[in-house]
Amino acid sequence: MLGFFRYLKARRQRLAAMADLAHMDDHLLRDIGITRCEIEVAVQGEVYRPAGARTEQEARPVHGAKVWAA
Repeated sequence: MLGFFRYLKARRQRLAAMADLAHMDDHLLRDIGITRCEIEVAVQGEVYRPAGARTEQEARPVHGAKVWAA
């Protein structure tokens, strides 16, 4: 039962983070290294942007990777 409550807490935190990022303008999102379409995967920690990648097309989602700013 404790695991279920941890899951709910983590889910609530992810949803709050996604809402916060969704309210940012595109320029601010670009400053932190993500685009609007990457918000969900960034919150889940699945965006990998290799050094030198400047566009979302150059970024590759990789499970378990941390968000990297270009």
